[in-house]
Amino acid sequence: SSLEEAAKSFPGARARHGRLSLDVKLVEDCFKESLDNISQHMRELVRAVKGIRCILVVGGFAESPFLIKRMESDFSSAECRVARPRDASIAVVKGAAMYGQNPDVITARISKYTYGVKTRTSFDEKKHPKSKRLEDDNGPYCTDVFDKFILINDSVESGKPIERSYLPVYATQTEVAFPIYRSTKHDAMFTDDSSCEHLLTVTVHSPNVERGENRKLLVTMDFSSTLLHFQAVDVTSGKSAQVDIQFDTKYP
Repeated sequence: SSLEEAAKSFPGARARHGRLSLDVKLVEDCFKESLDNISQHMRELVRAVKGIRCILVVGGFAESPFLIKRMESDFSSAECRVARPRDASIAVVKGAAMYGQNPDVITARISKYTYGVKTRTSFDEKKHPKSKRLEDDNGPYCTDVFDKFILINDSVESGKPIERSYLPVYATQTEVAFPIYRSTKHDAMFTDDSSCEHLLTVTVHSPNVERGENRKLLVTMDFSSTLLHFQAVDVTSGKSAQVDIQFDTKYP
């Protein structure tokens, strides 16, 4: 038959009476590329996130003995064990259903990015490059500073906002803009770093110019559900601006 003829072209494959049988090695080779990619990704995560004590294997592929064998070979040790929980193949679906019924079931997430805002600060010759030095009526300052709220691989807890306070740059300034950025680096210092991506800009009104530059602006980032809630408040007037950002997903 055509099946039997085709099987002859593949070492380890046999066909008889319309049935195809494959050697274990041939089947394992079919999964090699996927297993290599998974293992490489896991190595990157293990290097980035310290103190991992257990790796849970879930999802449909968790039923594959080849995957379990590879994970145990590459990552199982006295410090870290590899485990496949009960009903591993439906764990992802079950988790999605539980989340749909009660979003508060997820209390924390590990951030894939570093999040912060673009700002400026007084120029310090000891730590700021000359290329970032600008000057205005207030004197020399460092531009494009990446003021970080959340660092990559941080555990971000729901309902625990992270706060920063700022002041207007100029005494007559009636609006203050906060460009929001994220980075794939832990230590990016400036928003024009190649690792940084501009997400959007939030502008808050600050009308009480009679107080000059002495007007506190309170900025918070708060993880809630699958969103990062960003809010900027002009404390003097009570004016505020806010936006929700999809947490750790691609952004247009």
